[in-house]
Amino acid sequence: MQRRHASRLGPPPLGRARLLRAGMALGALLAALTAGPGLGRSAEPTSPSGAQPSEAEKAAARQLFGQGKVLETKGQWDEALEIFDKVAKVITTPQVRYHVALCHSNLGHMVEAINGFELAIQEAKAAGDKAKDVLDNAPKRLAELRERVGFVRINVIGKIRSSQITIDGRPLALALLDADIPLNPGAHTLEVVRDGTSVQKHELQIEKQTTAEVELQIADPDPAPKPAPGAPDGASAPATPEADSGSQVAAYVVGATGLLLLAGGGVFWGLRESTISEIRGTCSGEDVGCDPTLKDQADLGETYTTVARVLFPVGGAALAAGVVLWFVLAPPADDAPAPGQSALRVLPTPSGVLVLGSF
Repeated sequence: MQRRHASRLGPPPLGRARLLRAGMALGALLAALTAGPGLGRSAEPTSPSGAQPSEAEKAAARQLFGQGKVLETKGQWDEALEIFDKVAKVITTPQVRYHVALCHSNLGHMVEAINGFELAIQEAKAAGDKAKDVLDNAPKRLAELRERVGFVRINVIGKIRSSQITIDGRPLALALLDADIPLNPGAHTLEVVRDGTSVQKHELQIEKQTTAEVELQIADPDPAPKPAPGAPDGASAPATPEADSGSQVAAYVVGATGLLLLAGGGVFWGLRESTISEIRGTCSGEDVGCDPTLKDQADLGETYTTVARVLFPVGGAALAAGVVLWFVLAPPADDAPAPGQSALRVLPTPSGVLVLGSF
C-alpha cells in the first residue's frame, strides 16, 4: 500500500512565537485605532498661549500624540499622560483634552479626569462635527466617573480673615465653603494654616458617592491698625504738642503782626506829638505865629500823623483776625492737654481780651 505525501505550496509554516508576536502587534494597532478620538487636524488647534502653532510644531505634536496612544494601549498611563501634557502645551483640541482626561481616569485621578472630560465636551460642542468623536465617547466616561467620586462639605463657624484652608496641601477657594467639593475616594488631609503654621488638622476618609461634612472653628484676630505715615512698624505715631498746636500757627502769626503794627503806630504817634510840641513852643498863639523855618519839621509831623493813623486800624484788624483764627483753628474741646503740656485760650471781652492758660 502506498502512502501519499501531500505537499504544501507556499512559504513554510510560521513558528508559534512568530505568530504570537504578530498577533500582539495587530492587536496594538487595532486598539490604537479604536481607543478614542484622534488629534483632530480639522479642529483648528491653538496653543495655550493663544498663538497659532507653526506647521513644524503641529507635525511634532501629531507624532507625540501617536506615541501617547500607543502607550495607552500598553497600559502605560503615566508615560502616556506625560506625552499628552507635552502635546497640550503645543496644541489644545478637544481630542487632546480627552486623552489627558483618559489617562487621569486610569490613574485614579477621578476629579482631574472629570474636569478634563467636561472641558473636552464643552470645546467639542463648540467645534461641532470636527470633534464628533469626542462627543461620542466623553459623556459616557464622564457619567461613569461621577459615580465613583466622593464629596466633602466644609462649614466654618466664626470669622476667617487671615487663615487659609488647604486640602492635601492645596489652598481652597473660600467661595467653595458650604458647597460639595468632589474628591477622589481615599485618605485626604484638611488643614487650617495661619501665618505659615498649621493650627488645625483633620484626616478625612472619602467614600464614593458619600459626602463628608467638616465643621471648622476659626476665630482669626482683627487685623492690626495700619501705622501712620512715617511711624515705626507695628506702632502708631503718638500725637505731639507740636502736631496738636500746628494748626494754630496762623493765629499766632496774624495776632503777632497786629501787635507789632499797633506798637509801630504808637511809636509814630509819639514822634508826631514830640514834633508838634517843639513847633508849638515857637508860636505866639495856638498854632499861629509859628517860626516859618520849622516848616519841614511840621511836614515831618504830618507824615508821622498819617503813618500812625494807618498803622492803628491795620494793627487792630490784624489782632482781631488773629483772635478769630485762634478759635476757628483750635482743637476740639474734649482734647485735654497731655501731662506737662501747656494750654492757652484767648477770650474776647467788652473791654479787650482775656487770656486763660494752664502750664
